[in-house]
Amino acid sequence: MNKKYLKIALISNIIFEPYIYSAISCVFEKLSVIPLLVTISFEEYFEQSSIESLLNVDIIIVEAKDCELARIAELTQRTNKCTNGVRYTFDELKTCFEDPNYNLFSVFLSDRFSNLGLVGVIGIKYEVIDLFSLSCRALGRNIDNEMLGYVKKCGTKWFRFSSTGKNLAVQHLFKECKFKIKNI
Repeated sequence: MNKKYLKIALISNIIFEPYIYSAISCVFEKLSVIPLLVTISFEEYFEQSSIESLLNVDIIIVEAKDCELARIAELTQRTNKCTNGVRYTFDELKTCFEDPNYNLFSVFLSDRFSNLGLVGVIGIKYEVIDLFSLSCRALGRNIDNEMLGYVKKCGTKWFRFSSTGKNLAVQHLFKECKFKIKNI
């Protein structure tokens, strides 16, 4: 099988991706710096660097605001893969939001290329994860693990789960992280 290769520039342990290298090669010449060009496979390149560090992923988890409830309702209705299967309408979320025993958190994501906005939601009631949804746009960036880490800090040990047929990986992830299931 043919491996695809790329050239990267190494200067003082800083890796410049190919598109950045070509854009700043004239800067190298003006600074009289000769970069060391190394040829490696794409696989080797991505093994050496995590996706999060390559993309400069920023994850922000904050208490949800009233103005975000429509987007959160949309997430719960549309997410099939990375969800605990619980779905809420706007009115149901408004009721949860006003309940003093219910904690609703919004998850925002940005990276070096764009701000993806509100991509996830966590709902906790009485130490039970009632709501867990993550947009498919955000998958593959380790955000689900960051969300679970945040939930663990809140002292949560249980989660509600309803199968959508596509979310068994989430059930496995919760079990792997030592959460107990409350099937609905």
